[in-house]
Amino acid sequence: MATVSTVTPTDPTQNTKVTYVKKDAALTVLFLDKTTGTTLATVNVDGKYGDQIKFSPAELIQSFEQKGYHLIVNEFGQAGTTLGDANNGKTYLIEFEHQTKTITPSDPGQPGQPINPNDPNGPKWPAGTGASDLVKGATQTIHYQGVSGVEDSVTTIKGAFEKTVTVDLVTGKIVSETDFTGQANFETVKTPVVNGYHADKAPAGGLTATPDQPNVSDTVTYQANGKVVPVDENGKPILGADQPTYPTDPSDPTKVLPVPVPAVPGYTTKTTIVTPSDPGANTTVTYEKVVDEAPITPATPAKPTATPQAKQAPAKEAANQATLPQTRNEDDAPVAVAGGLLAGLMGLLGLLGFKKKQDD
Repeated sequence: MATVSTVTPTDPTQNTKVTYVKKDAALTVLFLDKTTGTTLATVNVDGKYGDQIKFSPAELIQSFEQKGYHLIVNEFGQAGTTLGDANNGKTYLIEFEHQTKTITPSDPGQPGQPINPNDPNGPKWPAGTGASDLVKGATQTIHYQGVSGVEDSVTTIKGAFEKTVTVDLVTGKIVSETDFTGQANFETVKTPVVNGYHADKAPAGGLTATPDQPNVSDTVTYQANGKVVPVDENGKPILGADQPTYPTDPSDPTKVLPVPVPAVPGYTTKTTIVTPSDPGANTTVTYEKVVDEAPITPATPAKPTATPQAKQAPAKEAANQATLPQTRNEDDAPVAVAGGLLAGLMGLLGLLGFKKKQDD
């Protein structure tokens, strides 16, 4: 630019020197946060026409990126390398947006620690971004009631449900998060066998938990087993008789095993084994009373008594009597003959005794 606008020569034969000086020139570099619409920094680059542009935005760009920004527009490259008419008075934009990060249970944040390692004084990971905040556990509890000494069965699945959280790396704030997703499928649990009791479920559980209902439960109820009750023929329980309880099936706590009937002194029954159809109902078994037969006492034999002997007839007469024909029935013939012979013999013996007595 000339220091004068016109020249009036004083000597037409002499040259006139005119001094020129460089014109001023300037441009502006504007760093913008497009996410919020705010200006991060303004840099004015000035000088004279033809001067080299010595400013470089690289250092500022890096510093903003270290603070969680992401470069999206850089117009400074259009400014050229020297100041002049092409760039004088112009503004060049360098725009950024906020970076975000979606964290997961496998890549969680660290609440209270710097988000950007190169910016220790910058934003920190907010609460709710730790690993334990991104997962939810599930439990299945089986309650046992009706008996004592059987503790609840509790099964836990850690990290059954997961969610994600998105954090603004510039501000350190949570900008969005998902609901917990997933489901937990529990296996069944064998019901403990309690002798003398039967359960209403053999396996229990096998439930499904959801994020809205993470803690599920089931209940097993025990009842006392029935008994064998001996009764008499009138259906009344026999006093003092054993009443055995059905044994619980060791392979299936909902069932009972057959049980032998008890022996009851003084009674008998045709039933030997009871197979219950209802494990909780008593089974009556009818017994019959045994009737003892009175022992037979042998009769005491009577003492023999002397039988007066009849006067013996003479031997000849007796012999005659023995040979006399007897009136008899056909069926009595053998008896009559025997009787006659016996009478004859008795008469002969009497005659001999009588004669001996006379000789004496």
